Amino acid sequence: MKIEIINQCHKMQPWQKAGFDMYAKRIPAEIILNETLHSQKKIKTSKTKHYTIALDRLGKSLSSIEISERLTLITQKSSHIIFNIGASEGLNQTEIDSADECWSLSALTFPHQLSKIILIEQLYRSFCILSNHPYHK
Repeated sequence: MKIEIINQCHKMQPWQKAGFDMYAKRIPAEIILNETLHSQKKIKTSKTKHYTIALDRLGKSLSSIEISERLTLITQKSSHIIFNIGASEGLNQTEIDSADECWSLSALTFPHQLSKIILIEQLYRSFCILSNHPYHK
């Protein structure tokens, strides 16, 4: 499975990168994790079949267990999942509408770099849930 996180913001500060990398290195080896700066054109012109999830505070709120269940269902449809994180203004309506799903990480508004860390931690947690690892209690 390939998971791609498209970020519409600037490079991460060292402390943010350390937080992200801490969870990214825990992702199972069979998962290909790519991070890229935003390119709507890239999403639209990708030659591989992918499933896009927009992240927006008004999206669907899911528990950690529900995220792991959704990922299981999504991987039956596609082996390439794209998570699209907006910049400080969020995603525009076209980006949200063109996504297959729209999730909320919280009703709170987070800086986009912190959202990226929360997302990668939830992905790691999902893989722990699916493999019965004790990380998720």
